Parts: sequence; C-alpha cells; structure tokens
Amino acid sequence: MKPEPVEGRTALALFAAALAVHLPWHATPLPSDAGRYAYAGRMLRAGLVPYRDLVDNKPPLLFAVFGLLDALGLDTPARLQAFGAACHGVSAVLAWRLARALAAPAGAIL
Repeated sequence: MKPEPVEGRTALALFAAALAVHLPWHATPLPSDAGRYAYAGRMLRAGLVPYRDLVDNKPPLLFAVFGLLDALGLDTPARLQAFGAACHGVSAVLAWRLARALAAPAGAIL
C-alpha cells in the first residue's frame, strides 16, 4: 500500500521537528551518559567485557551500538549528537505511525 502524500509530509515534518529540537546541542560536549556509552563502546572494541571490565546498568547492546559508531568513524561529539537526533526523529515517526493505527489522524499528532 502506497502512503498518502499527507502521511509522507507529516512524517517528514515530525522527523524535521525532532532534528530541530536537537540543533542547539549539535556542537556541544556530550552529556555524561552519552559520553560514558561512547567510552564503553570504544573499550568494547578494545576487548573489554561488559559487566566485568565495564560497569554500567545499561544493556550490552547499547555498548555494541556505540562501538559500531566508533568503528564507523562517528565517534566525535557532533556526529554522536547527530546520530542521536536521527534516532529521535525515527522514533517520533514510528510513534506517530503507531498512534495513527490506534487513533484518528488528528489524535495521532497529539
């Protein structure tokens, strides 16, 4: 089923809004949590073992994602911030799509 043009525009607007919310923080240092995850990802790539050598109460896949970002060269604060913004944009669109399936179109935006 092909999405209606309004759906595509709404999804794009939601994604753009999520990116716009993150724009002021694009070039700022990483928050302590994100910095810790980036460090853990880098140490995971260096051979350290989660919950033995790295202690944090987050699931190990989070460390693996940050390790992958490090391996891809997305390890600078600005790039990690951009990745986080993109993840929030995708999450906003997916949440809207789910709400659209459960509610009227106008209610899904709320």
